[in-house]
Amino acid sequence: KNSKETIRFDSLAKMAFKSTQKFMAGIERHDVQPALSSWWSKFNPVQGQVTRHLSPNEQKIMSPLFLNAPAKLARKMRIFGPYSAAMFAYVYGTVKFCEYYTHEVEMLHRS
Repeated sequence: KNSKETIRFDSLAKMAFKSTQKFMAGIERHDVQPALSSWWSKFNPVQGQVTRHLSPNEQKIMSPLFLNAPAKLARKMRIFGPYSAAMFAYVYGTVKFCEYYTHEVEMLHRS
């Protein structure tokens, strides 16, 4: 029973200190940031040459959206502006009419 516990403890200790042993042995990667080492773990350099690819976090995904934003906004307003204005006028008119009608009903007993 004692030998089983020792074996179990050894395997747990090896798992717990696996990355520490790599670090102490100098196997840890130093050409990439520590947070990205898991991304680059399966990369094999070609004849000692390290090539780098852009990760999705390093690409500028949102910048083309804002390059011609005023032109896009003007085009969308020409297309959808009349419908939006009509809907706003309809909703605003409905709210104002309901307020007016509620006020008239409240004041009906005063006449």
